[in-house]
Amino acid sequence: MPLDKTNSSHEFITPCQRKTYECHRARVKSATSVVDVEPPKIRRHIKFDAKRRQLDAERQQKILRDNFILLKKLQAIMRKKTRTGYSFGNSGFRTV
Repeated sequence: MPLDKTNSSHEFITPCQRKTYECHRARVKSATSVVDVEPPKIRRHIKFDAKRRQLDAERQQKILRDNFILLKKLQAIMRKKTRTGYSFGNSGFRTV
């Protein structure tokens, strides 16, 4: 036996229930998000980070200075003669 759709529960809605439902639907349509989903504002002083750049520059200068000192020491070692009499200059080993 097929169900009669005229006896649905929607027929028994009172006017007060309809008004409440319409008020609810109006509030749902006008609802806005409560959670802020925008990215944070960019702060120039944090993005630029001058202190970190200064420390990086100082570290690079120290590395260059240490490398230069190391190179001078290696040149001095290559120039002086070893105990066996060989030198690392032009008359000794050939480097590639």
